Amino acid sequence: MLREDLKKELDKLNDEQLKKIADFVAYLEFQSRQAASSVPFW
Repeated sequence: MLREDLKKELDKLNDEQLKKIADFVAYLEFQSRQAASSVPFW
């Protein structure tokens, strides 16, 4: 449900707003990679 709602909302945004969303998603992906790499191996 959430995914479909987000898709509908994204369709309403202009290019500048979409760029901000893309930047935020990139930040979230970076953050999750950093968290995964900082977990001790042992």
